Amino acid sequence: MRLDGLLLTGGGDLDPGTFGGVAHDQNYSVSPERDRFEVELVRGALAAGLPTLAICRGMQVLNVALGGDLHPHLPDVVGDSVTHRASQAEAALHPVRVESASALRQQLGADALESVPSWHHQGVDRLGAGLRPVAWAPDSVVEALELAGEPQVTAVQWHPELAGAGREGRGLFEALVERATTYARSRG
Repeated sequence: MRLDGLLLTGGGDLDPGTFGGVAHDQNYSVSPERDRFEVELVRGALAAGLPTLAICRGMQVLNVALGGDLHPHLPDVVGDSVTHRASQAEAALHPVRVESASALRQQLGADALESVPSWHHQGVDRLGAGLRPVAWAPDSVVEALELAGEPQVTAVQWHPELAGAGREGRGLFEALVERATTYARSRG
């Protein structure tokens, strides 16, 4: 099978055992098998230089695959001044500040997003090797990551595919398609 790009989607929580964490009573839809598969998938994609867009859980998987870990329940760490998830069935909306010198800013065409659909309660704690934060919620929760030397990798904690993400969200998918097309051409 030949892949020209990878989209890592959202979903249930990562098993805290995947990153050496402790289970939390708010963990839901945990699948250790999915965790192991996606961590290895990310490692293979990075080794191949595959264009990758990681969304929500996907960003968390990327961080864990590179040796990072997660806060198991953000409200325990940052409080509830920003709602990152309204419920397991409903997204929340909050603003995001984007680093102006980041590749993400070029893809989005904006230094700030007024309202992104957010649907998570876990979040990046210790960064994986080579990752750097490039966007933050008002409570300083990391909302996007870039990987040093790997411009084909974009990771966001919010859901650009959901209604309410705005035209900026479309830019992330357009960038993935453009990079995947270039990658495919380079392979012949």
